[in-house]
Amino acid sequence: MIKRWAQSQVMAARHQEQDVGVARPDFSLRDAGAQDEMFIELMLLAAANWLSDRQLSLDQMRSEPDLLHYVAGWPRASDIGVVAVDRSESPIGAV
Repeated sequence: MIKRWAQSQVMAARHQEQDVGVARPDFSLRDAGAQDEMFIELMLLAAANWLSDRQLSLDQMRSEPDLLHYVAGWPRASDIGVVAVDRSESPIGAV
């Protein structure tokens, strides 16, 4: 479901690019898996640090139960996620 939603957002963005002539780098989406654990943690860290007055390190984030529960034991049976990857298959974003 999330992957379908993310793909619809990508298609909408590409449609807008054609309308306004904005070029964006190519990327693709794939299901997130166990190999993405560190990247998922880094994406959570980026989200946690979006306010300039809060700049946690990865170790500090891992010691915060209010944040850690999002990634502890990734991937659990109920976890779903999507990773955006660039042309070289390097992760560049996640949901």
